[in-house]
Amino acid sequence: MKKLFKFEFFSVCRILVPVWCGTLLLSLLIGGLGILSAQLPALGESLPYLIIYTFAAILFIFAALASIIASVVLGIQRFYKLLGDQGYLMFSLPMPAWKHISARLLCACLTTTLAVAVFAVCGAVLSFSSIQSGSLITVANFQFLAFDDLADLLWNGYALLIWLLYLATAYLFLYLCMAIGAQWPQHRLAASILTYFFLIFVLQVLMMIAVIFVAVGAYSTVQNGDIALISGALTSEQTAAAHGLLGGLLTVPVLLFGAADAILWVTTHYFITRKLNLA
Repeated sequence: MKKLFKFEFFSVCRILVPVWCGTLLLSLLIGGLGILSAQLPALGESLPYLIIYTFAAILFIFAALASIIASVVLGIQRFYKLLGDQGYLMFSLPMPAWKHISARLLCACLTTTLAVAVFAVCGAVLSFSSIQSGSLITVANFQFLAFDDLADLLWNGYALLIWLLYLATAYLFLYLCMAIGAQWPQHRLAASILTYFFLIFVLQVLMMIAVIFVAVGAYSTVQNGDIALISGALTSEQTAAAHGLLGGLLTVPVLLFGAADAILWVTTHYFITRKLNLA
């Protein structure tokens, strides 16, 4: 498992690392040009400076988008190749199918998270340069990175957990679509795309039905006077109940994403181990 993950990670990073480095260098270049124009206003108004700054800004936008898009595309492509000619080699190795899925899933989630982190660092560089140059425009607010107390650390840990669970759900859903599409090896790509749109349609219908039931239940609860949030101060019992309700609401996304990941994982593993039809 460790060797397989290292093989996947280095195969992907061989493409992504140059893109990340280029994005960071472009952000440093733009930040340096911004500070330089603040120190030398005459230079900032010159035509060569404006051309260089505009060209660097356009390149940065494309590089930032490419760094995130490329990580997602590679995360999908690595699993898609597993269902083609590469599968004859990979599945001949003495390791179970769940390790192949795990290695690709972990690599996809990690590289996507790193791509977002690189984008955040670039935003911090641009934000710092704009402050140094006296600009009123800041690119991003990175106060969420500051851990002032334990509560901030817990909130950031909770946000990271939700992000990783969401990434796993998104990639596993795509993996499932590709595993189902692989049942038609001659038209694997078209079948995977059709499966994706069909499953999305079914999920949207189910979500709409669930939202209607939740809305009707919430309206009935408010009408019955079970929840009083408008008038008067809350008693200690009501405050404790509100904190318990908040804690319960925070666990809902974790449970939903966790359940979705488990269902998608089991279904994908079933198609890989029982219904695999390599191209």
